[in-house]
Amino acid sequence: QLGNGSTTLPAPSSATPVPVVGGLTFKSISAGGTTSHGHTCGITTSGDTYCWGFGIWGQLGNGSTDSTATPVLVSGGLTFASIRAGVSQTCGVTISGAAYCWGYNQFGQLGNGTTPNSPTPVPVSGGLTFTAVSPGDFHTCAVRTNGAAACWGSNGSGQFGNGTTTNSSVPMPVSGGLTFTSINAGASVFSQGYTCGIITNGATYCWGGNGAGPLGNGTTTDSPTPVPVSGGLTFASLSAGRDYVCGVTTSGWSAYCWGYNLSGQLGTGTSQSSNVPIRVSPPS
Repeated sequence: QLGNGSTTLPAPSSATPVPVVGGLTFKSISAGGTTSHGHTCGITTSGDTYCWGFGIWGQLGNGSTDSTATPVLVSGGLTFASIRAGVSQTCGVTISGAAYCWGYNQFGQLGNGTTPNSPTPVPVSGGLTFTAVSPGDFHTCAVRTNGAAACWGSNGSGQFGNGTTTNSSVPMPVSGGLTFTSINAGASVFSQGYTCGIITNGATYCWGGNGAGPLGNGTTTDSPTPVPVSGGLTFASLSAGRDYVCGVTTSGWSAYCWGYNLSGQLGTGTSQSSNVPIRVSPPS
């Protein structure tokens, strides 16, 4: 997943930056997967999309299920405005606003109305247009061009936010009539997933599995509908990890995190989890 052409075993890792081979220049990049099953995708300045790394489910999008240590061109000739690598699938929004996904699809997280995996991009069903798409582990969520949010795939923990726990292989609208500017589908080891999004006034709402507190509402109770994150903070951006969330406030001066913290991922100087946002400690 480093894309440097190395397949040295048993540990072809690097503690310092290594260049991605191929002489490509990128305008955006996204890394997904897990420690041992990671993949990376990026959009070049010429508008092409390349992926590399673990590819057994087809998440590299080049028509193969082989893994590769060098960038491979995503099939289909599509031009993406944005792309996100999830745990085992990848999704992107084209410049026309259409959403495409590829890779693992056991729960319908590719959103094309089926459940077989796909090693090439398939269009998300419904003819909807989107501004952003976020693949998590077994579910995917997106923001439509009208600001409404939709999710598809696994919904066993209520991560669709539509008041049910029923799976769907096509987009389902998030309840509440909220208008979103961004959305993040999060993975979980305690549930089937969760989702968080920022609405137009900067407030943040989350829904789904909440065993470690990633919904940030002061509880550890799952919620199948959006609940506001505690504290009254407004965020400019969010990033949802595995059972934890971090965000930068609209002031740009502070970062807050909440959720699981066994490895210190909340940045507070402790390993104590939190079900409400806590400010990231500044470096000493």
